[in-house]
Amino acid sequence: MRASRSERGKGEPKRRSRTKELRAEIVPRPEDGADTYEALAEATNKSSLLDRFNTAFHEALQNRRAGNRRRAASASDISVGEHVTADDLAIRRAQYVSPRKMTIPEGVIVDGSLSSPAETEIDGRIQGDVFVEAPLTLGANALISGKIQAAKCEVKGLVEGKVECSGELVLSQSGRLKADVLAGKSLTAAGRIDGDVICGGLLHVCSTAQITGDIRAKQIVIEDGAQVNGRCSMSSPAQKGAGGETPTDSKPSKEQ
Repeated sequence: MRASRSERGKGEPKRRSRTKELRAEIVPRPEDGADTYEALAEATNKSSLLDRFNTAFHEALQNRRAGNRRRAASASDISVGEHVTADDLAIRRAQYVSPRKMTIPEGVIVDGSLSSPAETEIDGRIQGDVFVEAPLTLGANALISGKIQAAKCEVKGLVEGKVECSGELVLSQSGRLKADVLAGKSLTAAGRIDGDVICGGLLHVCSTAQITGDIRAKQIVIEDGAQVNGRCSMSSPAQKGAGGETPTDSKPSKEQ
């Protein structure tokens, strides 16, 4: 049996009331704040503790990278003006470069003096003086046409100039020195020396050594087979005079 229109219409008010109740549930509460764009933006901008820490970390990282870029730019960004020479640019760049090791390979010829604050190894040719504040190594093919000053030196090549070493000096069997030699602590000679030798410590003359010149050292050891053409004298620090060290066989002073 079909219901009349009036009977079917009785259920409609109940359905409408339910819809109103559902709509009332999604209405924002007053304590949540105004439902506007400004309120939503303000809530989004509020960062948590982790977000603030992450932001501070990235800012510190960016500042550190910017500092490194500024230091690199200060070393490389050097304006070249009319009054700035190549030597000035080299000096400015050297202020930001830490010394490591200098190498002159075989076949390279340097026409002029050479100065290095770091360890130096030379296998080429230097037509000038060499000043090294660190250990110096001269390869078998090295040729130095000038004076040498170094803290510590090993010679396997040829030196046509005076050699002054404040520390240890080692002359290999293939090495040759064609001038006077001065070693502060010790000298081990296995090659050839054409000049006077002065050593403040132990002078060890190997069996393969050939020395043509006077020798003066605190201690001298000469192996069998070594060739020494010159006078040999031993001296101690207490026997130093105005003109340098005095040989032990000299006559003592009469003054008391």
